Amino acid sequence: MSTTYGMPIHNRAQSWILFAGQLVRIKANCFEQSGVYGIIIKCENPDLGLGLNETWTVLVDGNLNKIESFKIWPVEET
Repeated sequence: MSTTYGMPIHNRAQSWILFAGQLVRIKANCFEQSGVYGIIIKCENPDLGLGLNETWTVLVDGNLNKIESFKIWPVEET
């Protein structure tokens, strides 16, 4: 993602594309520093480019939870 002038918005390469089998961190909001980790199982309600919040089934602590996409943060490899 970049600005109008082609300068990157983020200074790190980050992936925001979610997919089944991906390790993610679940946070209540973007300011929360800690969170629980889970694995995406499948997309329940895709937005199909409409800008709606997708709902994902995520395995967290041995339980399947339905979580909205704005609470899911991909874990990047370092």
